[in-house]
Amino acid sequence: MKINMQLFCHPGGLKYDLKSPFVHGGYLCATDGRILVRVKTNLLNDTEKRLPDIKSILELYDFVAEKPESLTTPCSELILCPECLSSGRKQKTCPTCDGGGMCYCTACDNYNNCDTCDGNGTVRSNVGEICENCQGTCKVKEYGNTEVLGILLAGDYIAKILENLPNPKVVACGKPNREKGDAGSIKFVFDGGDGVLMGLLKM
Repeated sequence: MKINMQLFCHPGGLKYDLKSPFVHGGYLCATDGRILVRVKTNLLNDTEKRLPDIKSILELYDFVAEKPESLTTPCSELILCPECLSSGRKQKTCPTCDGGGMCYCTACDNYNNCDTCDGNGTVRSNVGEICENCQGTCKVKEYGNTEVLGILLAGDYIAKILENLPNPKVVACGKPNREKGDAGSIKFVFDGGDGVLMGLLKM
């Protein structure tokens, strides 16, 4: 199974260069700030990118499972696609408000919702340009959160792991610490690599 590491990168990059996979310590790594996935590689370390300290992330564990624990697909339901506003077509920046969603009204000397995009900041693209998120169906699955080894995890990330990584299993976790705002994390392995997924704070 060929792994598409780009699926685990951050589209915006944040304060680090996370838009594409990078090489660190003999591993090809990909992260969006919440999940980290890595596989072995013979490539040399990236030295010109601004990268996070992933070594410290990989060591944040105080509990090792007696045996690897399998992940199960979380419950899901179909919802209207938030990316295309259930139009089934790609969205592009509104040319009237330039994506801001507001326009200045000279008559009332105030800012109001843009009439072109109804305040959304985006408009439908040309016919034929299908939304990549829902593949034109106007609906996507929304996954419920799930708990593994006492760590609350985002269901959409669990689904992404199960759909794109071969034979994933949880092997350890870092316990949450509410006083420090630490939601905990899990360490998982899969055929050919390993990874980390940060948890969610319980309400």
